[in-house]
Amino acid sequence: MAVFNENGIPSDIHEKSMTNNNLKIYPNPATDLISIEIPESGSNMNGTLSIYGMSGQELIQQHVQGSMSEINVSSLPKGIYFVMLINNDKLEYGKFIKD
Repeated sequence: MAVFNENGIPSDIHEKSMTNNNLKIYPNPATDLISIEIPESGSNMNGTLSIYGMSGQELIQQHVQGSMSEINVSSLPKGIYFVMLINNDKLEYGKFIKD
């Protein structure tokens, strides 16, 4: 279970392994599907995308390849969620609101 700081960044991740918040998440707020665009990833993107609730519990995990992914979030209750992408030794993060 991840623990997030006040900025929505997992507290157990070392700063040097993080990249800037480069994930583009839309629509935000979302209802059924979110699209996640990973700029600068190119065709060599091969990582794991996870969605966490405010408690730090991982709710959805999905393998991603390429610079664009869609995730079905219709089963999640309304609230704020954190998205974490781990690709090799880099971590990118973002958040979205579920309506």
